[in-house]
This record gives sequence, C-alpha cells and structure tokens, in this order.
Amino acid sequence: MKGHPSLNESLHSGSNLIELIPDILLRFREKKIGVTADIRKSFLQISICKGDRDFLRFLWWRNKDCQEHKVFRHSRVVFGVQSSSFLLEVVLMYHLAKNCDVDPFVTKRLSNSFYLDNLLIGVHNESELKCLINVSNELLKKGGFELQD
Repeated sequence: MKGHPSLNESLHSGSNLIELIPDILLRFREKKIGVTADIRKSFLQISICKGDRDFLRFLWWRNKDCQEHKVFRHSRVVFGVQSSSFLLEVVLMYHLAKNCDVDPFVTKRLSNSFYLDNLLIGVHNESELKCLINVSNELLKKGGFELQD
C-alpha cells in the first residue's frame, strides 16, 4: 500500500557482517594462485524457523480475476529479502566455527574469504590448492553447502 512500509522494509536487516571487498581482494592477490568459487544455491540451503515463516508469506492467485488466492510461506531464505545477506553470513560463520577442528588453518582462512556466497582466496602452490579444495568441500558439505567453480 502506498504510504506504508512493505513487508521487506519491516524486516530486521541484521548487522553488516560482509567482508570488505578491498580486504578480500588484497588477500586474494597476495598469493601466487587465486581461487574463486561459489556456494551452489546458498540461500536455499538455509531453513527458516517455523515460527518465523509467517513473516515470509506470499499470495498465489488461482485465477486471472484475482478472486481466489492461497497463502504460502517460504521455508528457505529468500534471495533479495532485506535480512538474507545477514542470515547467510551468520550461518556460514557459525558453521565454520562449529567445525574448526577439521582443519583450523583452512577454516580460519575461509572465515574471512567469503563475500556473501562467493569465495575468493589465494594459495602459494598446487599442493596447498589441493588441500584447500578438499578441506573446503568437506567443511561446507557438513553444513549442506556445495562449492562450485
């Protein structure tokens, strides 16, 4: 409605936890080999608590005259919702902290190498690259995430 906030404007956006792009780019460029990857369907991998799903309702009109409608609720984080970036960052940070015992060095490096669902990280050589790929995939798979080129 005109003059009233939208549902998206009413949602709490959360703190800005996103790494600064210049910092990520500097760390990316300081090593011999640059590595980029993306988390496949990252937002869709995160469930919304049942109690919070009413805040993500939407209407589906059954016919063109808009007389009959059905109410649906999103059960996953919706890309573009004001809080989606915050939710993704918090889930990634929580997951990496929870699984830091897998490889503390790689986990620490990963924790400050994501810009939303994009990984930018540098390595010195191919053996370090192979280790990074294996550990990163293992770590993220534990949280239901999958890296793609």
